[in-house]
Amino acid sequence: MSNDLKKTEISKPRGRVRYEIWVIMFLAFFMAYLDRANISVLIASGGYTEALGIADDKGSQGLLMTSFLFFYGLSSFFIGPIIDRIGPRKVLGYNLILWAGIMAVMGAVSSFNVHIICRVILGLTEAMAAPVCSKLIHTWFPAHERAKANGVWFVGLNFSLLAGIPLVAWLVAVLGWSGSFYAIAVLNIIPVFACFALVYDTIAAHPRISKEEAEYIAVGKMEEVHSLSKSVTSYKFLTKKVFWLASIVYAFNLASFWGIQTWLPTYLITSHGFSWAKGGILSAVPYIANISFLIIFTPLMDKFNSRAPFTTGGCVVLTISMFLVTIANDPLLALAAISLGFGCITLANCSLFPILQNEMDSSEIATAAGCLTGVAYVFSSAFPYVMGAMYKYMGSLDACFYLLGINGVVSILATLPMVRRRL
Repeated sequence: MSNDLKKTEISKPRGRVRYEIWVIMFLAFFMAYLDRANISVLIASGGYTEALGIADDKGSQGLLMTSFLFFYGLSSFFIGPIIDRIGPRKVLGYNLILWAGIMAVMGAVSSFNVHIICRVILGLTEAMAAPVCSKLIHTWFPAHERAKANGVWFVGLNFSLLAGIPLVAWLVAVLGWSGSFYAIAVLNIIPVFACFALVYDTIAAHPRISKEEAEYIAVGKMEEVHSLSKSVTSYKFLTKKVFWLASIVYAFNLASFWGIQTWLPTYLITSHGFSWAKGGILSAVPYIANISFLIIFTPLMDKFNSRAPFTTGGCVVLTISMFLVTIANDPLLALAAISLGFGCITLANCSLFPILQNEMDSSEIATAAGCLTGVAYVFSSAFPYVMGAMYKYMGSLDACFYLLGINGVVSILATLPMVRRRL
């Protein structure tokens, strides 16, 4: 096939069945991240921590997020081969059912130790989300559509945090902290039906895909540099420099992401004097920035067939924004700087996944995505606890943003080789 013909073929999408994958990726990440919004709001509200007996222990409060993130990262190293063996459809569907059960247990029990155990189990099982999505995107989308496809699940997780903060605040006000867990358990059942109705592990297994759309996807995959080998778990990616560069960027960016996400409501209330209700509402603003950046910039990544410059740009703005927070006296200026930096974290992180998917063989994509996530989450898991400890001993969260600014500097340095390779 000539280059001209190839360009003509891939410029005319045929069929829309592959976009059903967007629906389940959005729903899966919406539910996975709703419980994380739940914890950050409950920590700020006070009633939950009093029931667990940790109202005055900021370190233990941070541990609720750190325990989740650490075991999320640990599980990520091993989840890829399981996805390859069982298939993303079953792995995702059964885990969604499990998450609902865990939410119900957390609503029924007020023991801190039980909640930590539940958070650990959630971390171990929710780790499959990113590798499952990477596997589905690699299977169902041509290379030139993958930035937008990854943008969908990033929008899902950010929309969850955006909607989740006011939703959980409302649920807590109406149902109490335990009732908020029960409500989320019920909501978790919805994507189970969508998963088994819409997700198929291979193009050939889908009963409704047209021959034209299947050919369109196949032609689009000809853009990949690497061969599409038989689906046997491979660890060749560990020898590739791009994997380790992406891991460094993702690790330091996630450290900033989870530090901000866990403590933002508390920061707005304690450092800038917002009421609990107003602080909860304003905590949603950074997620609006995230979604806006994804909608605007992921199509441009595909259009210019270049992702690494967006990674670097996002990390640069993140670094500047975090240092601005430390000198901002006006609360709305501080919130604007946090929102800008938060949006750039998400943009930079989203750009890493199409880079990985385009650089890896199909035999290793789920495992590579899992290990990328594992490195990042194990490293970043300490930051909610570290920031809580700093808050406890320094009496303020302001100094923590210096630490997040340093994270941004490290990320910038790791992105530069990827830019030079025009990834």
